[in-house]
Amino acid sequence: MSALITHVVLAEKIFEKYCLNGDGDRRSFILGTCFPDIRYLGVIDRTKTHFEGLGLDDLKGEEPFVAGLKLHSIVDNDMNRRFMKESNLSSFFPADFRHAHGAVKIFEDIVLYEKIKDWDRIISYFDMVLDKEIWFGVSYEAVVKWHQRLQKYFSQKPDKIEFVLDIFDREKDAIEVMEAVSAVEDNEGFRKIVEKYYYDFETIIGE
Repeated sequence: MSALITHVVLAEKIFEKYCLNGDGDRRSFILGTCFPDIRYLGVIDRTKTHFEGLGLDDLKGEEPFVAGLKLHSIVDNDMNRRFMKESNLSSFFPADFRHAHGAVKIFEDIVLYEKIKDWDRIISYFDMVLDKEIWFGVSYEAVVKWHQRLQKYFSQKPDKIEFVLDIFDREKDAIEVMEAVSAVEDNEGFRKIVEKYYYDFETIIGE
């Protein structure tokens, strides 16, 4: 699966093609694509927000929040089953490194963060809680906590330990991941693979 900056960047990339235009619709789409990972707060089971067998055509005609929700699963499934495997990104790390997947996720977010120039707009979307988020049986307080966590994470490129601590179960894991990311940050081969995924996203998942 991908981390949240990657999810937002890809959502922004395809929004106008698959969803209605308008700032309110875009907000709902972005909140929808970020909502599934609220499970990290331990407030909902993954099976209730992540789905199998979806493609980009499944977004057409959907209400923006639901379309964003579905996009999250499309990206997660594609990253796990195809892109990660075929690109063999884990090979850039030592064979015994337990957190290669986490390091790949953070590296993707670092590379793709620059694809959006106005993160303040994205951050402002999370000032609002949508009724649809509550309909999943998650409390208002949990949604607010999730939004605030994302606002912090989106506030700058996640290349410092304090911006990734909330993603990992233990501080030790976060430190190990950031050390691994630092080791590959200047690897042009790694960076080009991530860039290719961004530019070829629709083609890759449509194959």
